[in-house]
Formats: sequence, structure tokens, C-alpha cells
Amino acid sequence: MELIVLLAFAFKAAVAQYVFSDGFENGLSNWTPATLTCTGTGTAGIDSTFAHTGSNSLKVVGGPNYCDHAFELTTAVTSAAPLIYIRFYIFHTTAFPTLHTTFVAMTDANDGGNDLRLGAQNGNLAWNRQSDDATCPSQSPVGIAASVTIPNNTWTCLEFKVDETNGYLAAWLNDNPIAGLTAQNRTPDIDQAWYASKPTWKPLIQNLKLGWEAYSGEADTLWYDDVVIATSKIGCGTLASTTTTSTTAATTSKTATTSTVATSSSTTTTVASKTTTSSSAIVVKSTTTTTTITTTATTTTTTTTTIPTTTTAKTSSTTAATTATGTCSIKYGQCAGIYWTGPTCCVASTCTYSNPYYSQCL
Repeated sequence: MELIVLLAFAFKAAVAQYVFSDGFENGLSNWTPATLTCTGTGTAGIDSTFAHTGSNSLKVVGGPNYCDHAFELTTAVTSAAPLIYIRFYIFHTTAFPTLHTTFVAMTDANDGGNDLRLGAQNGNLAWNRQSDDATCPSQSPVGIAASVTIPNNTWTCLEFKVDETNGYLAAWLNDNPIAGLTAQNRTPDIDQAWYASKPTWKPLIQNLKLGWEAYSGEADTLWYDDVVIATSKIGCGTLASTTTTSTTAATTSKTATTSTVATSSSTTTTVASKTTTSSSAIVVKSTTTTTTITTTATTTTTTTTTIPTTTTAKTSSTTAATTATGTCSIKYGQCAGIYWTGPTCCVASTCTYSNPYYSQCL
């Protein structure tokens, strides 16, 4: 009995830093469609036929053009500030392309309301800052190799950190740190150029937007599930529950096996020709949150209020900004491209055309 009590105490302590947790079992009650500058074919909504756990997930069908974007939004991140950890599971159908795409966007009040974006470029994950189109890592061979891709047609756990106080970023894929997404030490090929254009950059995040946005003809279909926002590291095997507005005792989970210590589950789901199997140490998805310590369960719930906000387009400019300050991009930095507003000259290198949206100092 004493061991059970200690386990219960430790479990409560472990989840005490969570400010938001949603498995979409209550639909999109904790989310709102992001306000977009234009609309096209992109859609976002609940899929009750495919999920990482439970029955529901968020499905996003992203079109190939900018206006074919779609995002669902929550403002719960502000409750975790200034040290924000976000974790979710993601499944997508198309390998990431060479050109830039976005699947996470966060409005930054300290950067003119522009987005801090997480997406992919050159096939691997990259941070992107909408205001100056800076990337982390730099899109050099070394920088690209320091990042990773998210494999398609399988559920993958992605977690990232935004440290507003220090202006730091970090990310993990399946609990493994991603060196190329670490912005902190001003390392060449990683985050040196990120801070070079904005040395005092410190974001003030207003929301979390999950969806898809492409800029040069890239389409993808994605599913999101088991979203958690916290003030400390979350990990891939921890609680992901659906937030509700009341507290209930002795509630039965949708898929649970009860013992005196822990619960386990295994879910196999088939969509079209794709079949995935996932398992975890704790059954975590239900219409209420169920913690199994003895043969009874206790449900703890929270209330989350979401407020619509505005997603702005990439900074609109077909020519680069002037370099009256005399600053130039360092080697492997961007130097030209549609929407580019940064330097158009290079230090000890040549501005080399890659595509209409991207030229690089090589």
C-alpha cells in the first residue's frame, strides 16, 4: 500500500507541469481555425478513423500553394511561458521536399506578430523566422546533415522547446536531441546565422498552430495526435489526455487494463494501405484523464480557453532589402529569393541561385 501511495505521488509530481493536454477525443473543442490572409484548398478537421491512440486525431490536407494552407490554433502556450515545451505525434504521407514547408507556426509578439515556424527545407527539419526568413540550421551541407527528417507513413514523436527568456530553441525526435535545431551557442552552420541577423532575438509566443503551409508547390496530408504543452521536458512515453471542464471520480478509460501499479495499451490502426502499431506504458487517451493506481481511477481535468489569432503570410517582397548598414550574409547564409528581406551580399563567398525562393552564399 505504501508503495502505491508513493507511486501515485510521483505520478502527480511528474505531470504537475502540464498546462495543456489534448488527444482530440472531444473533437476540436480546445482549438480554433487560425485566421489566414487567404484561403484555398487546404482543410483541417477531426479524423475519427485514424489515430495514434484513442479514436480521433487532427487531419490536415495541405495543398501545394501558399493559400492552400490550413492550421488549427490554441493559445494554451502562454500558460507555459517563459519556458515552453510542446510535444505531439505526427503522421504524414509525403517525404519532405527540397523547398521550404511549414507544419508548426507560432505567432511571436516580439517580432512584429510574425511567425516562428518549424518545418522542413532540403528534406530535413528546420526552424524558420518569418520576419527575415532566417533558418536554423543554416542550409549548408554541414547544417543540413545536423538535422533529421520525419519519416512518412509512420507515427513519430516530436518535441521542442522555446526559451523566451534567453532566446533559445531545442528539439527532440523520438526523444533523441536534434543538433541542427538547437539555437543557443551561435555555432557555425547551425545557429550562427540565426543570431547574426537578430543578435538579441527573444520570442514572445502567443499561440501554437498545427497544420501545413507550402510556398513552391509542395502538398502533404498530415495527422496530429496526443498534444501536450508543459513547462518542463515531456518525453514520448508520458501522459497525453483530453482536457475537459469538470472533475470526475472512478471513471473508466476507453482502452485500459487495470493493475495496482500501471496500465498498458496497444493500438493497431489501418488507413487506406497504411497500417501502424503503437504502444505505450500508460493508457493516456480518453474523454477524461484516467490515472490507474489501484482498481479505482481518479480523473483530473482542466479548462483551456482558446482565442482566434491571425496567421500572416510570408513577408511579401520580390526583391531583397538594401544593405545600407553594410552587413552581408555569412557563407551558407541566404542572400536572395522571393520574400527575402535580408542582405543581398556575401562575406567571402558568392550569392548563388538555387531557385526563385532561395539563393545561398557559397
